[in-house]
Amino acid sequence: SFFSRMFFIKKYGTILRFNIHLLPSKNTEFSDAVLLRNYLRNNKLATKDYIKYKKRVIKLSKGNWERYRKYKHPFMVKMIDEARKAS
Repeated sequence: SFFSRMFFIKKYGTILRFNIHLLPSKNTEFSDAVLLRNYLRNNKLATKDYIKYKKRVIKLSKGNWERYRKYKHPFMVKMIDEARKAS
């Protein structure tokens, strides 16, 4: 779950520049993240779609973290499903 992770951020002024998620390795979110990472490394078209969608969601959410997660979640589920089918 979201609460089993450690989350670190780095801001420059008010702008979020980096975030790191730490998850237990036996967590399904961890294995999904690795699966997605490997899928994106091997699929340039999916990578372009991912980048394009994230940029759009960043603009739509206007700095609201909860809104960002809400907008991004369905796309991430779809990407992970595609990664599972490709593996």
